[in-house]
Amino acid sequence: MSNYFDFYAPHIKHHRLNSDGQLTGLCPFHQDKRNSFGVNTKNGLWICYAGCGEGNAYQFAKQLNVAPPYSNETYTVKTKPVDQSYLGKRDKFHQYFMDNFDKCNVYEWARSICEKTKTGFDVNKNTFTFPITDVDGNLINLRWHKGPQVAGVSGSHWFPMKMLTDATSNSFVVWCEGEKDTLTLLSKGIPAITNTNGVGNMPDDITPLTQFERIYLCFDPDLAGIKGSRKVLNKLRFLIPNSTIMVCQMPGMDVTDWFYES
Repeated sequence: MSNYFDFYAPHIKHHRLNSDGQLTGLCPFHQDKRNSFGVNTKNGLWICYAGCGEGNAYQFAKQLNVAPPYSNETYTVKTKPVDQSYLGKRDKFHQYFMDNFDKCNVYEWARSICEKTKTGFDVNKNTFTFPITDVDGNLINLRWHKGPQVAGVSGSHWFPMKMLTDATSNSFVVWCEGEKDTLTLLSKGIPAITNTNGVGNMPDDITPLTQFERIYLCFDPDLAGIKGSRKVLNKLRFLIPNSTIMVCQMPGMDVTDWFYES
C-alpha cells in the first residue's frame, strides 16, 4: 500500500480507496457531507471539489498543522508552464554561452554543469540566465542573474530541480543563496540547490529535501542571510525532523567569492 494512503487515510472520514488508486471521503477542511475530497495515492496530489483548494502532501499537512509524510519520493507541485516563446530564448541564451564559454565563464563553472542546467548568457543584458523547471523537466520560469523572473510566473521554485530528482546517491545537500553560488558548488562536485524567491523564503514543496540525511544552509553572511538562515532553519527542523539541519556561512563573503578569493 502506498505511503500516501497511510498518510491521508487517518485524516479523511468515511474514506474509500478505489481500484484506480483514488482515495475519496469527507473533506477535512470544511463541514463536508458529500465526500467531496479526493486523493491520488500514487502521486499524493489532493483536491476538494467543493472549493477548499488542491495541492500536494506537504501543503495538506501544513493546512491541517500535522507532520508531513517522509519518503524518498518527490512530490509533484502543479505549476503552470511558462509561455512557450521562452523556450526559444532559453535555447538561444544557452547556445551563446556554450559557443562563447571561455569568454563568458568568469566564475569557472564546469561546462558539464552548465550544459545540464542549460545555463545561458544574454548578451544584450550582459548577464547569465537560469532556466527553472518542474520535476518533469518542463520550463516554468526563466531568470536573469540579478534581474527579474518571467512576468506572470510567480512563486518560489527549486534550482536546479534535476539536482533533487537525481540526488538519490547523495546523503547531503547545500542550500545556498542564488543560482550563481549553486553552480559554483555543483562545479566543485558538491550537491547544491537554491530557491528562486529570495533568502528566507521557501518553495511550496520542500518534500524533495526529505531524501537527505543532512541539509546545510549556506546563505550570504550579511544581515538578510543571517536572518534568512535562522528562519529556514527553524522551519526545516519542525517540518523535517528526521534530517540534520545546520547553518554554515563563509566568513565575510558569498560562496563563489570564497572559492575564488581564498
